[in-house]
Amino acid sequence: MMDKITAADIMNYAYCPRIVYFTRVIKLPQTKSAKQRIGVKKEGVFKRQTSRSKIVQDDGSPPLEKKYNIPLEWGDFVTKVDCILINSSKHEAYPLQFKNTSKPPIVYRTQ
Repeated sequence: MMDKITAADIMNYAYCPRIVYFTRVIKLPQTKSAKQRIGVKKEGVFKRQTSRSKIVQDDGSPPLEKKYNIPLEWGDFVTKVDCILINSSKHEAYPLQFKNTSKPPIVYRTQ
C-alpha cells in the first residue's frame, strides 16, 4: 500500500524531485537543515506563549480556542496545520502555519 502524498512531498518535489525519491523510494532519513531546526524552536516558543489565554482588548467576545497539529486530508493529499484558532460564537476558524523567514519590508495584502 502506498503512503499518502504530503504537503512536504509536494514542496520537496518542486524544489528537487530527487529528495522525494531518496525519502520515499529508498527510505533514506532526511536530516533537518539549520533553518528547519530554528523553525522547530520558534514553533515550540509560539506554542508555549499562546497556551495561555491572552486578551489584548476585551470586547466582550469569548477568547479563541487554539488547537495544534491538526491533520487535514483531501483524497491522497495530507498536510498538517500548525495551529487553528476557533471562534465558536461566529462558527469561524483561522488556520496558522509557521514559517521561518526574514520579515518582509511591507505587509502584503495576501499575508
